[in-house]
Amino acid sequence: MKDKLEMMKSIYGAMKIDYRHNEGKRYFVYGFKNDEDEWDFDNGELLVVTEDEDTIKYIKKHFHTINTNELFCENCFKHKKVAQLEAEVKYWCKYVWNGFPKDALIQLQNRLLTSLKKLRWSNVNPLNSEEPYVIYSICSKFCMTRDEFLQSEFCREYEECIDLTVKQFAAEWVFESDEEFLEHYLADHIELIEEGMILMERQKRVDGGIIDILAKDSNDKLCVIELKTTKNDKNIVWQSAYYQSEIGEDTRVITIAPGYSQTLIKALENVRNTELKIYKLNDEGYLRIDNYEDNVVKILEKLDSLSPEEEAEEAS
Repeated sequence: MKDKLEMMKSIYGAMKIDYRHNEGKRYFVYGFKNDEDEWDFDNGELLVVTEDEDTIKYIKKHFHTINTNELFCENCFKHKKVAQLEAEVKYWCKYVWNGFPKDALIQLQNRLLTSLKKLRWSNVNPLNSEEPYVIYSICSKFCMTRDEFLQSEFCREYEECIDLTVKQFAAEWVFESDEEFLEHYLADHIELIEEGMILMERQKRVDGGIIDILAKDSNDKLCVIELKTTKNDKNIVWQSAYYQSEIGEDTRVITIAPGYSQTLIKALENVRNTELKIYKLNDEGYLRIDNYEDNVVKILEKLDSLSPEEEAEEAS
């Protein structure tokens, strides 16, 4: 037995253990040969398929092993640096927006795994942290200094892919979630409402109510921003009229909703200093805030260019 173990050690420098619950609760063990120039974690040699946990414990005792859901430095592994793999190291990471609820973060994990093929579960697992982040499988101790990380084109491209995926996911979640989520997202991305706008306060309490968002525009004018997730919330009328009287006569009032019923439009036309905006998805799937009037013009222009059959389909 000892001779066989020593022979195996002379051939294989590391093992991957892949536990598959949906395939009979079995362990698939892959080996990586010492005489290979580089190791590829996704292309090991299948050595054992077993349900026996004692066999797995034996392998872990005598070989360097990595579970498929375990975080490790892929660069150290690629270059067969087993001693470095066993050392305690830190990894580079990318923080993401921290306003998602827990159930959304679970979906975001799956979205990132689907969108970025090189990510593993261990990379997206930290999204469940208080400050959610995606961790890269490259260590800062042996493989990449801070300067190298900041100058890495690969890391910048990866960060951009993560940012775009998170933006698309957040935009979709706006339409699936409640007003509180919409408020949180727009408060943290206030520039979506208007370029140069600065957040002053969320949930600003005034006598008789609470303003969703208080901001300042690029001309230093105060803006009362009221949000709705339906097209016919009549409260937006009295809120638009009342809150500007509480803040000041020279205040801009901006209402943001997915659309407006004709009744609301007529009522809001009689409220001074009030601007109607809508939120929607742009062609790339990101959240966009448009002036309501501009959107109506675009819709009418689009309808004018359609054939009768296309117009009927668009209306349906």
